[in-house]
Amino acid sequence: MGFQEIYIEDIILDNLIINFFILFFTAKLLKINRKLIFFIISAIIGVIFTIFNLYINLYATWLLLYKFLTAITMILVAFKIQSFKQFALNFFTFLLVTALFGGFCFLVAFTFGEIILTDGNIYYHLSLPMWLIILVFFVIAALLFKILDVLKLKNLNANFTYKTILLANNKSLKIFAFLDTGNTLMDPLTGKPVNIITYNNFNKIYSDVPLHKILLGQIPENLKNAHYIDVGSVAKKTKMLIFEIDCINIKQKEGWKNLKDICVALSFANFDEKLSCGLLLHPKILLDNKIE
Repeated sequence: MGFQEIYIEDIILDNLIINFFILFFTAKLLKINRKLIFFIISAIIGVIFTIFNLYINLYATWLLLYKFLTAITMILVAFKIQSFKQFALNFFTFLLVTALFGGFCFLVAFTFGEIILTDGNIYYHLSLPMWLIILVFFVIAALLFKILDVLKLKNLNANFTYKTILLANNKSLKIFAFLDTGNTLMDPLTGKPVNIITYNNFNKIYSDVPLHKILLGQIPENLKNAHYIDVGSVAKKTKMLIFEIDCINIKQKEGWKNLKDICVALSFANFDEKLSCGLLLHPKILLDNKIE
């Protein structure tokens, strides 16, 4: 295996990991949820542009335009662009992350290796491959982002989580509830605000309710004031089971709030895993001033 082949392999690995890193953290900064496969494809396209540039030897203005074209192509592939404003935000954030990351790579190469500038391109020699150094840095940074997300969620839960006790079907269930300020669901039949419970916790109280009845849209006999309502958009509506429970006790700083005949909807979403809460409280439910 010759020197040139090893050199090309180093360029491919370095650029592939660096491109992925830049796209990943651009998405993190902009809070964009996108499948990683799009970042991988975009990173590969960036590598192709880089390899092609080695053979066409562009200089000065043409090289700058070529790099802008590379960035634009990568952004269009990596992110779902719906407006020019969104594209501009993605583009300049991408350039910012690229500049910061380029400075980091330059610092690593300057500190631990040798830097060579040739024909407008920067080359370096390191005892360790740059891609390996970047990969380690990427893993550490990704873990830090994950830790920050967990801490942010924990702080959010601390402010909006309540201890509750549900009483229904001659059973009692202690459960953590999350105050969902985005929940605007109202029962059109009773006019009451609707709280949402996961199936896992519903089954702890109503283990005698057959699941197939709910899936078939049938109304279980032992659910109080049970009925179905339409939820979703005009184009795509689904049926949601609504019923009432006898009582819910909510622990607040002033004491326990006792509310009776509360309207609850059944959800098959697993938000309890993400929020560590099995019940979403409607904001209006806390407006009742009854404290015990």
